[in-house]
Amino acid sequence: MNYKYIPKSFIDFINNNKKLKTLKKIELLSLVLRLNILYSIQKAGSGHLGSSLSALDIFLCCAEYLKNKKGIFFSSKGHDAPALYNVMSVYKKIKFEKIHSLRKLNGLPGHPDINITKNILFNTGSLGMGISKINGLCFSNNLLREKNNNIVILGDGELQEGQNWEALMFLQNNKKLNPLIIIDHNKIQSDTWIHKVKDYSKLKDKIKSFKLNFAEVDGHDKKKLLNLISLHFKKKKGATVILANTIKGKGFKQFESTNFSSSMKFYPYHSGILSNHVYEKASNQIINKILKFCNLNKIKYPKFKNINLTEQNLINDKYLNLIKDYSDELLHFAKKNKKAIILDADLTKDAGSSEVMKKLSNQFVEFGIAEQDMVSFGSGLAAKKLLPIFHSFSCFLST
Repeated sequence: MNYKYIPKSFIDFINNNKKLKTLKKIELLSLVLRLNILYSIQKAGSGHLGSSLSALDIFLCCAEYLKNKKGIFFSSKGHDAPALYNVMSVYKKIKFEKIHSLRKLNGLPGHPDINITKNILFNTGSLGMGISKINGLCFSNNLLREKNNNIVILGDGELQEGQNWEALMFLQNNKKLNPLIIIDHNKIQSDTWIHKVKDYSKLKDKIKSFKLNFAEVDGHDKKKLLNLISLHFKKKKGATVILANTIKGKGFKQFESTNFSSSMKFYPYHSGILSNHVYEKASNQIINKILKFCNLNKIKYPKFKNINLTEQNLINDKYLNLIKDYSDELLHFAKKNKKAIILDADLTKDAGSSEVMKKLSNQFVEFGIAEQDMVSFGSGLAAKKLLPIFHSFSCFLST
């Protein structure tokens, strides 16, 4: 299979084209990077597509605003690393060649890591810590009398972590700090819809109750996003929270979450790679959008590069699937042991509890992105001689 990407030469052409106004430049980069994100994930054999596509326009606007200013932006959720890395390559924060090495040894890690990747200030991926980190950063900037243009991007699913609300309470009482907090509100956490796990009810009202500056915007409207970012740092009157309404899988019709009903158990494009047939259809769709944009704006067409990956992803269901084996064994165990209660923190497919969820729903509890809540709940079960079995990734659960 040939996977296509747009090379650095065309991205440099976009950046150096003085005829392209800022918004036009970002619009074209948004299309180009969607193809390159798709390529990065396919070449890696894994990665988070849906959230990368929902967050991309936010990243581009943040990077464009900060390109000649002191300050940083980072993503608290970390799952959108393929988008983050591609944007960093455009703004020369990492070498463009790195996009070929996503999730490879000595390449770009699946989640940002300060010890591996240049210009990464915080490790992310273990969720719910971003606001606290940026609060500390802004406090340090003020103490050291440094310029302060700091932005954090959150996933709406990770707002289930209680630490976010503790950090907002801190900002409520520390008005001298002025972080910009942007929520990528695509309404889907991991593989399923937020309202089915832990419903926020009126998320906007909850955020506004902290008496911080607040705005709501279409998270794919680059003009409005740039204006709101600029307005925040001009005013410098405390923290601002922007609720950016986005679409998971944005840019590719067959991936966009608006095409799926929340009556489905799972949104299918949160993570993993595409079949060759789906990839070819999706890449052709975005290539046509790029060519149309270039034609309308009288810009030369890019030269698409190919890489052939015939040996890609040899380990698949046919050869080895530890998750499936574990999932079957867990279901067998839970059927025999009625005191076993299977607890999950937003990872039913990845951690192997999905079969119990579907077939033994009375022995299954979903907590969403809230490991501390899950483990403490398990204490209550254990006190009554039930057996809680916890599911999450070790980096989330152990810390």
